[in-house]
Amino acid sequence: MFKQMYHRSDLPIIVEHGSDRSLNWSKPIEDIEIEKMLPAFCDGIKHEDEPYAFIATKGSEALIQFAGPACIDFLRDLVRPIKEALDTRRPKVVLNALDVLNSLVQCDLMHHAAGAGVKRKKSKSRKMTVGRALVPYFKMLL
Repeated sequence: MFKQMYHRSDLPIIVEHGSDRSLNWSKPIEDIEIEKMLPAFCDGIKHEDEPYAFIATKGSEALIQFAGPACIDFLRDLVRPIKEALDTRRPKVVLNALDVLNSLVQCDLMHHAAGAGVKRKKSKSRKMTVGRALVPYFKMLL
């Protein structure tokens, strides 16, 4: 899915090449459909070749940081591609998957520090952190 979206230019990104590569958004991050794009970027972390690995990892991390606790609402859609990446057992891919998983676990802290992001729908799990919401998925991820 990720490679197809990349080649069709469906990903709202601009890659800045130079001495230090960076990923920028082609539109304001607030206008990006996080619940659609974040699973797509996470799907890309299973790729080892460039530019896919860089774009998928950096894009996933940036969207997770922006979304913060709202990631709970579509966590199921993020765990599957992370699991697929871990199952490849390729060191670079596994490291990228662990970086994204680490971003998920810490996104509550980063989100509050940044003071921005996506507003969550009111639910009874309002006090639930993303780290706690991941607990039922631990067995699947290991």
